[in-house]
Amino acid sequence: MRGILVDHARARGAEKRGGGAVLPLTKPGSAIAPAKELGLESILDVHNAMTALEVSDPHLARLLEMRFFAGMTAEDAAAALNLSVHAVRHDLRLGQAWLKKELAK
Repeated sequence: MRGILVDHARARGAEKRGGGAVLPLTKPGSAIAPAKELGLESILDVHNAMTALEVSDPHLARLLEMRFFAGMTAEDAAAALNLSVHAVRHDLRLGQAWLKKELAK
């Protein structure tokens, strides 16, 4: 899913018109959802940040990818990775903080 969204964002960014489309990346009301929807340029920013995170913390990058690009809940990710929901929620909060800091640069 991440690849599809990134390819779509790159294709839309290459067009002369229509670059202002917005795609929601998380479910509304989610405890860790960003407060705003991300535009296509932001999807590329998130992708680039997560690519950097994969080098230093592959587990955290995978959890963020499951959450932001696949729309999985903490419960879904915990079941898929055979982890406790508590541990996944903790890691997702850590990942969201890291991502927010990285995107603010």
